[in-house]
Amino acid sequence: SETYDRQLADIFAVQDEIAQTIVNTLEMDYIGHSEVPVEKKQETSIEAYNLYLQGIQFQTNRDKVGMEKALTFFKQTIEKDPNYALAYVGVANTNLLMSDYGYKNYDESLPIAEMNANKALKLSPNSAEVYTSLAFVSLIKKEDPQITEKYFKKAITLNPNYATAQHWYSDFLKLVIKDQKAAYKYASKAYELDPLSPIVA
Repeated sequence: SETYDRQLADIFAVQDEIAQTIVNTLEMDYIGHSEVPVEKKQETSIEAYNLYLQGIQFQTNRDKVGMEKALTFFKQTIEKDPNYALAYVGVANTNLLMSDYGYKNYDESLPIAEMNANKALKLSPNSAEVYTSLAFVSLIKKEDPQITEKYFKKAITLNPNYATAQHWYSDFLKLVIKDQKAAYKYASKAYELDPLSPIVA
């Protein structure tokens, strides 16, 4: 019931402040607490964050025009904030998705994706989004499935509530490992986390 009157530019700090207030008020530990060190939420300008969110929205459509727009927004995000790791993840994932859907050639998209995923890793080494992107790159490179799975498991350990990690790990289990039961388990978890996502559904 508290009221927070802040500048919009401080939105990330306000999010953290509200979360901490709730935890302190309820005298509880963070949900999903583990021994894994939690990375401080990466901050950026509200303008860069808005561009990033638009990129995510267009990427979700999975059509060629939408994904081309997504790339434009992610690149604009990087221009505004060259240290915002999630924008590089966006570029990496969108390039691979475009090839996955037949809009680009993997020979063209894979080097771009790998470069951007590695850049994101340097900027944010404890990010579930980054490790999910690295898993996608590993999958397309046809690396040892154990390497790919290691990336997915790391992503889910870092953030078990990241629906994309659960969703793509499910696809990996279904198509590569051929474990339909486990694939269903992770697909169900992804749907539970993000029931409004058309691609997860």
